[in-house]
Amino acid sequence: MRLRSDNGTQFVCSRVERLLDLMRIEHERIHPQTPKEDAHIESFNSILEREVIRRFEFISFEDARSTVTRFVEFYNTDRLHSAIGYMTPREVYVKWKEENTGKQLLSLSNSGP
Repeated sequence: MRLRSDNGTQFVCSRVERLLDLMRIEHERIHPQTPKEDAHIESFNSILEREVIRRFEFISFEDARSTVTRFVEFYNTDRLHSAIGYMTPREVYVKWKEENTGKQLLSLSNSGP
């Protein structure tokens, strides 16, 4: 498993490094001054902060976890995304799977013995 992050202080501290080593998780960092290397994550983090973190006051870690989990489910299955033609990621995945499953089966049947 690999964790990819920027070079923020929360990710370069020795405690995080020791924890990742203990858990056998490789830590990959983007190059300094290149946020575009992680643009999709930065975009999601911005949306999560705007639509969840700033709107709710959490009473416990479990409350925060369940709220974020519900939001991620909503984000992937119900929220329309302009970057993918005002469809949900789930709709795009289903469409892609339908289009590519048939091609893969056709390719396998034409490959011969």
